[in-house]
Amino acid sequence: MLKRKTFHERNKNESATPKKTVTVARQTILFTILFVVFLAIGGIAVTNFAILITGFTELDKAPTGIILGLNLLTYIVALYMSLSLLFGAKAKRVILKGHVPKLVRNISLVFVVTMILFIGINILTFGLVLTYVVFDLVILTIGLFAIRKIFVAQLKIRALYMGICIMLLISIGTIFFFVSERASVITTGRFGYGTEEYNQLTNQLFGSENAEERFHIYFNWFNVIHEIGHAIVRANSTESLHPVDEELLVNEFAVAFLTHHGEQEKLELIEDIVSYARKQVNPPVENMTHIEYARANWGRGDFFSFNNYGWFQFNVVYYALQEARSLEEILSEMGVENITTQPEVRFIYDSFGEDMVEKIIYDSVYILREWGAIIPPIYHRFSENPATHNLLPTRNVFGMLDRFHSLAIGN
Repeated sequence: MLKRKTFHERNKNESATPKKTVTVARQTILFTILFVVFLAIGGIAVTNFAILITGFTELDKAPTGIILGLNLLTYIVALYMSLSLLFGAKAKRVILKGHVPKLVRNISLVFVVTMILFIGINILTFGLVLTYVVFDLVILTIGLFAIRKIFVAQLKIRALYMGICIMLLISIGTIFFFVSERASVITTGRFGYGTEEYNQLTNQLFGSENAEERFHIYFNWFNVIHEIGHAIVRANSTESLHPVDEELLVNEFAVAFLTHHGEQEKLELIEDIVSYARKQVNPPVENMTHIEYARANWGRGDFFSFNNYGWFQFNVVYYALQEARSLEEILSEMGVENITTQPEVRFIYDSFGEDMVEKIIYDSVYILREWGAIIPPIYHRFSENPATHNLLPTRNVFGMLDRFHSLAIGN
């Protein structure tokens, strides 16, 4: 008959078995290495994931809220994976219970120092932007709270595997994104579909008598050519232009393209439209030109408000009409090689309403490819906001654009 050991005997035997301990310094160094590695991997994966889910191939044009949220996720996932790897293994890495508070302080210090470095990089890159400062403080608070909670939770190594699986899924999605076909989506706002405030502003800018007709000829014709200019720059230019310089160039392109193809008469109407519109908006500054103002404030504050961006854009178009250059010269500046000059074929359209947008895009892209410009497939969609007019570079992942947008012109 087996004799059961007393509690005192079991405790004595267990205490006789030596435990393998690891120094706090060694554990801190290991955490630092793991955290930096996972932060780098996670940052790359999440950044690409942000590109994937927002549909932007240029990250700086993606919504700030989404990017900040995904960056926060990166920090938390990197922390979680690092600590999971450290404390998930049962026998190999053991810290004496009395030394745990010191390890928590060390790891917290590593996290704080890393965040200070990132804050410094943000300030050097974007300046002292309140949004980023608040976001970094939120990360600091959540991160320090998570470090302490994770220690108490006694994480398992399973958490590490889950984190790796998430990163693999993101990476696979990213691969599918970048091997898919490049494309662009032109968005045009619809006259009379916005809020009462936007409709009143539209009437104010284009005149109350024939506002709809002038809106259509400007946004569904001239501005569509402007957006195609953005597609040409992004597909052909090897240089990274400042957004202001790109806006100047694509407006000059629109004027040159329409001038070459015999649309001087309609361009006179465009000049009349922007001459009137630029007087209806209030200059946001008194001591700067529209170009100086845009360079100093691009993407900051209320620069993209209806009034401020309208003041900049209408002035750019107005001055582009005053100093028309040749289309060959401008296409060369846009990075187009092997330019083949095309005859002055005039585009004659019965109207410039919503039903004509896709035909205008098709005709323009077709002939610009004859000029030698590389232009990826362009899709078109309408926005209920009459102030929304843009071109967004994206990818046609699994043919999703074919399902959500009408194809203007393909390969």
